[in-house]
Amino acid sequence: MISAPVAVTLAAAVQSAFGMHMVLHQPTISFPNGYDTNRANQVESVLGSSRFKFLAGDAWDNDLGQSPGAILVYDGDAQSLTAFLAALNEVEGIRVRLTFSHDLSKETGSALPAGSWWVEYSQAKPDTVTVRVNLAAESLGRDKFELILPKYAQREMPSTKINQDYTLWVENCLKDFETIKAGMTRNGIENRFPMDGGLQSVSPVRIVHPTCPFFKIDVEFDLKRDAADQNRAIRGGDDKVTKVSKPYIERPFFD
Repeated sequence: MISAPVAVTLAAAVQSAFGMHMVLHQPTISFPNGYDTNRANQVESVLGSSRFKFLAGDAWDNDLGQSPGAILVYDGDAQSLTAFLAALNEVEGIRVRLTFSHDLSKETGSALPAGSWWVEYSQAKPDTVTVRVNLAAESLGRDKFELILPKYAQREMPSTKINQDYTLWVENCLKDFETIKAGMTRNGIENRFPMDGGLQSVSPVRIVHPTCPFFKIDVEFDLKRDAADQNRAIRGGDDKVTKVSKPYIERPFFD
């Protein structure tokens, strides 16, 4: 005969190995520690709403290594199921997964009623709620069952209204840059456009727009060379433009 203390110890060991199942008399699920409280409350609000008929439930904390979770059983017609899915779908951050069973009574045995649909939840996928529909449920019409899926709310897109004043200003900046042509002199350009700060070579040079130093172009010049000084390039105000880059945006450099 096994003594009482030993029996208790063995029972605890069995519970530890196989997990503890709990009969649920209220529709509730256990979320992981640290889970978003607001999201959890919204899900619980749908599960416990008086609009939906809860029948029974089963929860476990650790079932043969399976993550903690629960199954909730509901009864209702197709209209009620549609409303249930729509309500869950409105919870931001929750993914609603829809599956179907030919007969849930064959999956539950005697532990739970088959009901019209189940809600299955596992902490392994905390942002997913699975709704499993019982196609054999008389309340859903069986072979006449029709389900109208809820519409997904479209996220409001940012306004795409064009600011005409800014657009005109940018266009004028581009037009100013477009006046720089091959053959113009260095002095002619520098009298109208400031140079960017930082290190600059004789050619090419970075030119910025006078109203916005973030708008730039690169300008190359045909340079004279000093043969007596290792053919060094000589900077002159009459240097001619040979090439102009496309305008671009870049943070200004500073000396």
